[in-house]
Amino acid sequence: MPHRISIIRFFLLFLSLSACNSPEPQDTLLPVVVLQSGGETGAAFVVGMQRNYLYLLTAAQLLKAPEEAKVIFRGNHFINVEVVNIDKELDLAAIRCLLPDDMETPISYIYATSPLSENDKLTTIGHLPDHYWHINRRNQIKPHTDGVPYGKFALYSKSFGTSSIGSPVLDKRNALYGLVTQTDSVNTICLNTDILQQACRDWGVPENLMLGLNYATSYGKDKAALPQKGKTPHSPITYTDSLAGEMVLVKGGTFLMGNKERYPDELPIHPVTVSDFYLGKYEVTVGQYLAFCKMTNGHWPEWLEKGNNYHVETGEESDYSDMGYRKVGSENLPIVGVTWENAQAFIQWLSIKTGVTFRLPSEAEWEYAAGGGANNRTAWAGTNGAGLSEYVNFCDKNCTAPWAFNSLDDGHRYTAPVGTFLPNALGLYDMSGNVWEWCQDWYHASYKNAPNNGSAWENPIGPGRVIRGGSWKWMLAYSEITMRSDLRYWHSRDNLSKKHYFHCLDIGFRLARSL
Repeated sequence: MPHRISIIRFFLLFLSLSACNSPEPQDTLLPVVVLQSGGETGAAFVVGMQRNYLYLLTAAQLLKAPEEAKVIFRGNHFINVEVVNIDKELDLAAIRCLLPDDMETPISYIYATSPLSENDKLTTIGHLPDHYWHINRRNQIKPHTDGVPYGKFALYSKSFGTSSIGSPVLDKRNALYGLVTQTDSVNTICLNTDILQQACRDWGVPENLMLGLNYATSYGKDKAALPQKGKTPHSPITYTDSLAGEMVLVKGGTFLMGNKERYPDELPIHPVTVSDFYLGKYEVTVGQYLAFCKMTNGHWPEWLEKGNNYHVETGEESDYSDMGYRKVGSENLPIVGVTWENAQAFIQWLSIKTGVTFRLPSEAEWEYAAGGGANNRTAWAGTNGAGLSEYVNFCDKNCTAPWAFNSLDDGHRYTAPVGTFLPNALGLYDMSGNVWEWCQDWYHASYKNAPNNGSAWENPIGPGRVIRGGSWKWMLAYSEITMRSDLRYWHSRDNLSKKHYFHCLDIGFRLARSL
């Protein structure tokens, strides 16, 4: 066990936990820490990990002196923390600290999926002044909402003390319902998980240590079923075809689609329920696509279409040639210079050839998978900002565009071979950057009347088809990320007067398949 407590404290801890009927008390406590800052003491709990940093959520009111904030895991010494972001109006903050050397990665909680009811028995975690942890007794909770702002819920319970501020609210399965922000030992105000998840996405906080519900039955019993140190909670289940390549099973779930902080076309934020589906582990490659072109003698990418200015051998423009698309060894680069119709033709051919029905992902499916699924929501498709050049091929110091981000180097001037960078929490590569990816949907100027079942938005017809994910030639702004998992963009499919933008040198696609 990574933490050390005296025999007497262990015995007292055991008695207090046993009274709660907790299925696995040690695992329940492990993600929770004592937080001290400016004379305030409360709690915080782990939600994710990135590059040996643990990311935690807590109540903003506890950070009276952020520069002095420290946390302590049970039995460990105090560790300095950094504030990632703070919202005093919401009373929520995200902090991070280095993973202690003698501590395994603390797997966090599962998200609750059922709404609160009158008969629920919830609990939270508190501590005594000497950092002795205890789980508050589970009482029957009577939820009430009178005068409680959206995104919060109120509980009536005499067992929630002030030491619980910043701690998680859990049911008997250790499923997470929210975070305590205020309590007077009678009324307790909590932020619900929808708000916590949205804040993590907006702030770039990884949630990759939150367990998916598929672990609920074995949590605390079968340790082999839990992720090991340094692993993501979801081990990808794959499907492989010699022509289609490798695909990852994306487990369905409900998520909030959109972003209230960015652009009008990302509103209104709305819940979408996505079914299980397969998504290409990589973007479709030059090798895969040209196999189709050679067998059908058609649908060539722009750089191999004879007679145009961008042909790699005879054209006047050298864009594709500079990118390496005429060189031997380009088979593993993502295909570019293909229209939405080209992608559909490839998919139809592939479906007939293999006997398996493939398609483009819907916009909702794409955003859901790029953000990590229901339980690993991230603002970035592959990361949350830290170690950016390890996850994303973007317009870095090698890029010749005037908006190049000169302080970072991702190692590639143009496109990179698929799988070059690190994958996201679901094992999907290049969901941010490298090339834009066609989706099935028509673009609409807002999400008003958008489907909520994960299907493509085909009616009414819009001005063009949706593309997602950003590309090697897209910039990064100081605070606004142009390759967020929820960023929307579109491209015309019939702009014949500008053929270069009809077949774009930074748009490709990725395969999807229904179960």
